[in-house]
Amino acid sequence: GVVLDRCFAAAAARHAGGFLLASLESPPDPAVLKDRIYPAAIRAFVASPSPALSRLLESDASPLATAMKDALAARAIEKQHRPPADQLTRGMALYAGHCASCHQTTGTGVDGAFPPLDGSPRVAGDPSAAIRIVLHGLTGPVDVPGKVRVNSLMPAMGGLSGAEIADVLTYIRHAWSNDAAAVTTEQVEQVRSAHAARQLPWTLGELE
Repeated sequence: GVVLDRCFAAAAARHAGGFLLASLESPPDPAVLKDRIYPAAIRAFVASPSPALSRLLESDASPLATAMKDALAARAIEKQHRPPADQLTRGMALYAGHCASCHQTTGTGVDGAFPPLDGSPRVAGDPSAAIRIVLHGLTGPVDVPGKVRVNSLMPAMGGLSGAEIADVLTYIRHAWSNDAAAVTTEQVEQVRSAHAARQLPWTLGELE
């Protein structure tokens, strides 16, 4: 019933890339595209589009491919900023390897444990704050509107190169519902130089 439907929809959204790729290779009955499962997967894909999957769509006119292309087009119109596609591709890979285990593939975080990145004003605001968090980490309470306050430690990732930090932050600032300008390697290195003596993680109070 409905509960099972929700479970399948959640699983399809979590594994949207593989699920949709398999469905494109063996197209489903068009009638099922309106069920809860496919819209959930398509929303997850549009929030974090796989470049490889997007390329496949170009030569596919099936009902599923058409629904995916329509959803992508609608999302693209809404966004003001358009970072380079290759930077977003690199950033998405870095996000998957370094960030998704806590902040989730969907950018929603985990209630009470890891704050969401999707829709976060700190993510979309002045990039220097986000750069400092990646370089040195973040500790102490983080208020999440409408949810339990998060009080955990994000470790420093200063071992990433300036280009890698720029790529992953550009991806985060453009993924899901976020729409902010790209971050450059130069911006990252300026912040790194300005705070070269920093040893401790930041608190939000220091960043605001």
